[in-house]
Amino acid sequence: MRSGYGSINHMLVTLRNNKILLSEKRSFFKPKSYQTTKAEYYEAVDDNFNFKKATAKQLRKVRATVIQKRKRETRNFVIVACINN
Repeated sequence: MRSGYGSINHMLVTLRNNKILLSEKRSFFKPKSYQTTKAEYYEAVDDNFNFKKATAKQLRKVRATVIQKRKRETRNFVIVACINN
């Protein structure tokens, strides 16, 4: 008999049973996606929600903030990588 067969068999049986249970439990929960969340918002505000448009100045500010944050994260990653080696 091959070694590890019992554990592999147990894993396969467990995965099969979990897959069966998952399909049964899905009916109790609504699937969450962008479309369902958007539909919930529209339903809550009766389609009277006004989306504001960002100005060019606000977009530049957001872009600068994101770039600055990305640089900081990269710098921290390099420092941690150097320390760990």
